[in-house]
Amino acid sequence: MELMELKIISPKEDQFVKSIEFNFEELKKWLAAKVQHYNTLIYTEETIKVARQDRAALNKFKEALEDKRKEIKKMCLQPYEAFEKKMKQLTALVDKPIQAIDGQIKSYENAKKAEKKSQIQAYYDEKIGDLKNLLSFDRIFEERWLNVNVSMKEICAAIDESIRRVSDGLAAIDSLDTEFKLQVKDVFLRTFDLTAALQEKARLEQQKAMLAEYDARSSTDTSLEARRLLYDTASLARERIYQVDFRVWATEPQLRALKQFLKSNGIKYGRIE
Repeated sequence: MELMELKIISPKEDQFVKSIEFNFEELKKWLAAKVQHYNTLIYTEETIKVARQDRAALNKFKEALEDKRKEIKKMCLQPYEAFEKKMKQLTALVDKPIQAIDGQIKSYENAKKAEKKSQIQAYYDEKIGDLKNLLSFDRIFEERWLNVNVSMKEICAAIDESIRRVSDGLAAIDSLDTEFKLQVKDVFLRTFDLTAALQEKARLEQQKAMLAEYDARSSTDTSLEARRLLYDTASLARERIYQVDFRVWATEPQLRALKQFLKSNGIKYGRIE
């Protein structure tokens, strides 16, 4: 597109106002003397009327200075404001095709992003296998993948790595000799952090050992004080019972594992009618 040049016809560059000349130095010298006079002046009860008159005179002089400043500013701005108004009319005309073209570009870009997301979804569907219910597309997808500078090769590698990490993590947990596999997997699938999941395993096993030791001590100590302590501890340990209705999507082995987990932890459950 060939662009037309904006030419300033009047005033010419050397005709613009370069400076506004006035008796600045004369006024400054006069004011300096006046300021010195008033700064050292002490008013008394007898001269308070004079103080008011002096204040009024100074305020009147200041007002005159401000009025002249505003007058000159208005004179300087008048040609600019007329120029600005015309320039805004021109830019408004340019804005219309810019917005129209921008809308088409965004529609094209959105269509390309939608196409790329479909390709990413297709690759995910091809690779995810049995992990689909555990590693959803939304969990694995990154919005930045839709940028043109992110290649499908990079995206596919990231998907492969996520699937491998989750698969290896679950396999590692399955190989553990622990009754808390379900809880450990839950932590892992929420965080994708195997270290955090193993820390949860250690915490649960330590908690179980401490409770077993406590139960063993309690069963051998039948003194009145011990019974009172056990009663107080049990009272503190009581927790509020919550009812939560939810739906799960799982394989048959997963459902059996979930049922076993509920039973082993003393959690009441039932069918929702």
